[in-house]
Amino acid sequence: MFFFSQQVFAQGANSEIQSCYATAEDRYRCYAARFNGLLERARDRAEQRKTILESQATARLEKEVSPTEIRDLQREEMRKLIEASRKRNVSHRGGKYSLTYGFVLEPRE
Repeated sequence: MFFFSQQVFAQGANSEIQSCYATAEDRYRCYAARFNGLLERARDRAEQRKTILESQATARLEKEVSPTEIRDLQREEMRKLIEASRKRNVSHRGGKYSLTYGFVLEPRE
């Protein structure tokens, strides 16, 4: 185990930091200085949060989905499913089929 007789500082402490730890009054002064303007910063953050929430609420109201948009989305989803099933070359009955001039030929049973 090694003991050093020198003082070792993790960081180069400047005179301002060292002056904060000179006396109890200095420690309190530095402690109280951290809280200067804390109430104003909290009010600013609360106001900013309120405006963000209000803008999000108005954006939600503006983005009201119409029934035609819903139908269009459903048609698009159905089109994607049909295209995926055509790529797999499987009919709704589960049998194989081939495309000839746009008509789907189902196998006879």
